[in-house]
Amino acid sequence: MIGFSAIKSSAAAAEYYSSTEQAAEYYADQGRVPSRWLGAGAGLQSLRGEVGRDALLRQLDGHISDASGDRRLGIERKGEWQHRAGWDMTVSAPKSVSIEILVHDKKDVDKAHAV
Repeated sequence: MIGFSAIKSSAAAAEYYSSTEQAAEYYADQGRVPSRWLGAGAGLQSLRGEVGRDALLRQLDGHISDASGDRRLGIERKGEWQHRAGWDMTVSAPKSVSIEILVHDKKDVDKAHAV
């Protein structure tokens, strides 16, 4: 199942995604490292390495720096700057998969969803 929700507050999202306690707890359980900047867009803006709170907040607020200079994404409406920070996407297995893994001890199903 895939769920989408609009990120409504840049500051709250930056705090949530960069919280060291939350990240350490989550990533330790998953056996993964914290988020890193990847892709051509990040490279064009000189974003490299681990994602830091300040750089993330700047991106979520729509501030970008590229070959054409510094600019802010969004539009002005009725005297107010409007910009959507982004979308949060959550991917999770259906309940039936969890039941197969936990109740029926299906290790092959668990392995298939560990990607």
